[in-house]
Amino acid sequence: MAARRDVTVVVPWWDLDPGFLTEALASLAGQERIARTLVVDNASTVAPALPPGTEVLRLPARVTLGAARNAALAQVETPYVLFLDADDLLLPGTIGFVAERLDGRPDAVASCSGIVAWDPERGTRRTAAWPPAYAFRLCRRPLLCALVNTVRALVPMTAAVLRTDPVRAAGGFPDTGEEDWVLSAALLFRGPALLDPRPGLQRRLRPDSRYALQHTDWRASVAARRELRRRLRRDPAVPLLVRAAMPLLAVPHARNAFLRWRRARRGGP
Repeated sequence: MAARRDVTVVVPWWDLDPGFLTEALASLAGQERIARTLVVDNASTVAPALPPGTEVLRLPARVTLGAARNAALAQVETPYVLFLDADDLLLPGTIGFVAERLDGRPDAVASCSGIVAWDPERGTRRTAAWPPAYAFRLCRRPLLCALVNTVRALVPMTAAVLRTDPVRAAGGFPDTGEEDWVLSAALLFRGPALLDPRPGLQRRLRPDSRYALQHTDWRASVAARRELRRRLRRDPAVPLLVRAAMPLLAVPHARNAFLRWRRARRGGP
């Protein structure tokens, strides 16, 4: 029986250390079910060597990470898609066990593994970095999970195999920061997310990474939360009462952004 090839992997690239992209793409070797690996060259000035069979989508000008992912999303023809950051690594076998769970739940929109933090300079890993333990309990109640996820991000989008059509219907990624959270907020109102505690993605800890810096910009955090409210308020898949309550989220969103900013300024996660 022929092996299934139903997952497109999208990897945006924008002038990071070429070694990061090489390692990220190497982590895809041996992964099951990959039909296509698409690197989005986001107007980079460096041309790294790519493994045979890797496709490249070159953008004429630098855009946001969300827009770069959306450019690739428009070309995805498989039922499943996985977005991988160029400085992260997939652990062996991740796509296979994550996609298999999604196969058995046609109502689900996402199947996510755990994320571990990795410090390559020290050669150490910190387990259970994401998602938080309470997210596993909440995801057993899809509507409650979707509601809580509008206030605090629960479901990782970069350690996940996603159903392509619901991602498009949810509007893809925004042009703001914290784009994974904004997408997941709309996506979870279209179906449940399946969380697996097994580590599947290894996030590289770098003090200058976009992940590390995104919460140090107060205005960017506020803009991301404003976009989340705007998107859900206009989304017909979101229950009417929830859409009507979106302005009320401005207060918890401001508090959440401030607390994340203060932790980031103090050097916390």
